[in-house]
Amino acid sequence: NAFTPDGDDINDVLIPVVNGVKPGTYKFWIFNEWGDPIFYSEEIGDAWTGEADGGEYYIQDGVYNWRMECEARESKNIRVFTGHIVVLR
Repeated sequence: NAFTPDGDDINDVLIPVVNGVKPGTYKFWIFNEWGDPIFYSEEIGDAWTGEADGGEYYIQDGVYNWRMECEARESKNIRVFTGHIVVLR
């Protein structure tokens, strides 16, 4: 539950791994400590590199919450997953 976006090419990005997701239903957010979204993607495989506000700045070390919503191909139920990630520079 950690990654190190420090430019050493080792564990520099966070890429959620998903399988069996209905196209067009994937949503992924990263939130700062105040609950504000700092990263958002609707593209499976998009990597978060520790940037915030569209790359305006990079976040500090800390714990950040994430949320993922998606629909499985074989059902019509929207699944919601949440967790946290530790960022270490």
